[in-house]
Amino acid sequence: MRGTIEFDVTLPTNVTQEQFLQDPKVKTGVRKGIAAKLGVNESWIAVTLKAGSVAPAGRLLATSKAAIKVDFTVTVPAGTGGTKSAAELQKTLTSASSNTAAEKKTWGDNVVAQIKAAAPTKYKDVAVTVKSLAHVASTTPKPSPTGSPVTSGGAGVKMNLVMMAVGLAITAA
Repeated sequence: MRGTIEFDVTLPTNVTQEQFLQDPKVKTGVRKGIAAKLGVNESWIAVTLKAGSVAPAGRLLATSKAAIKVDFTVTVPAGTGGTKSAAELQKTLTSASSNTAAEKKTWGDNVVAQIKAAAPTKYKDVAVTVKSLAHVASTTPKPSPTGSPVTSGGAGVKMNLVMMAVGLAITAA
């Protein structure tokens, strides 16, 4: 399953948005923060950090803030059940309360705690304000009627259709 978190971060002195985005300790902190919030192993989480929507003019004067967008993927191992199952995690991400101010604060608190843990000196004063959370719906492909694997993309679908047509032609003959 996939999701997106957008947040504003108060950057430490002499750290640019680009440096923050490229810092492997930040990436580790964000990944661990998402894992902590979802209650799963951090190895299940993959993250991509990029510049988010630009903050309105005037907000950046007092402190150095940057908008960050995190695209994340949770890969749940096959056979995982209970509260860590893919179905339960999806419910967590799509529930009515998943985008409330309280939930945004919890997401932000988890991310900040893990960034600070990864780089306690450099990011001791980092602060995060989560602006939005989004779950990106994913679909599970259904097995094809012929038992062959389902592929995405035109070539695979066309090949399945050709094979079905050949099979029907042979059966009809």
